Amino acid sequence: LGDRGVPDRVGRLIFEGNTITRDRVILNQLRDDFRPGQILPYDKIDEARMRLARLGVFDAENPPTIDVLPNEFDSAFRDVLVRVNETRTGQFMLGG
Repeated sequence: LGDRGVPDRVGRLIFEGNTITRDRVILNQLRDDFRPGQILPYDKIDEARMRLARLGVFDAENPPTIDVLPNEFDSAFRDVLVRVNETRTGQFMLGG
């Protein structure tokens, strides 16, 4: 629960580090669990992070992370930051 006793909701989805891999490839791994406005499923963050790692296009030594950040506009919303580091093989994974 958030600051006001109500569930946190997903604000913005922010992707960092994906210069070659399209946003939708990452979004597909988040499935329908992390859509703006929905209740933030804290219990599914690790699962989504593991799905991203299993794609095989991100650096295994520095695996994807998913962080929940305060939203600057509304305390009921939390932004979801997905940070990835692409590998060389990621250059061939353009679609999704």
